[in-house]
Order: sequence, then structure tokens, then C-alpha cells
Amino acid sequence: MVYQRAKNIRDTIAFGTQRDLVEDNYLSLWHSLSPAHIKESAKRILIGGDSCKQPYSASYLNISAMSFGSLSANAIEALNLGAKKAGCYHNTGEAPRVLIT
Repeated sequence: MVYQRAKNIRDTIAFGTQRDLVEDNYLSLWHSLSPAHIKESAKRILIGGDSCKQPYSASYLNISAMSFGSLSANAIEALNLGAKKAGCYHNTGEAPRVLIT
């Protein structure tokens, strides 16, 4: 691992993708010890064009679904509360329930 890092060779393999996450122009997020200030206008995108009757503002960053049963009810609730505070979407991965009579 030390050798790979010293030679700037990737020492980890991403879980869930085979793409080169460090290639030029690959859009990704990385943790930072000194994060930059992000303008409010860069945090959201308007969905719907001029002919859209109900356009809406969506966050660029959202919470994706997890595998069924991988998180506790308390964890899901915490993520939901965080999504509400952040003004973003939370895909719980739960299928909608349909009542057939």
C-alpha cells in the first residue's frame, strides 16, 4: 500500500463500480479537511423547462436507497430527518404498497 501510494498508483478498489474514479474529468465527491464554501445557487437545479406547469427545485446531492433490510428503522428515521433538514430527497428503497380490492 505504501509503495502504491508513493508511486501514485491506486491502492483501493471501489465497491460497486469498475470505473476509474480518479480519471480526468470524472465527476465525484471527495472528503476534505478544509472544504470550500459552496454558493447556494450551486446546490440545487431547477427541474422543468419553460413549458412546465409545475417546475421544482431539486438538490444535486440526495440520499440513495440501501439494500432491503440493511438499515434499522431508527437509521431510516435519522436519514429522513437529515434529508428534511438538508432539503434533499431520500430514496428509502421501499416499494409503494398498493391495496387491491
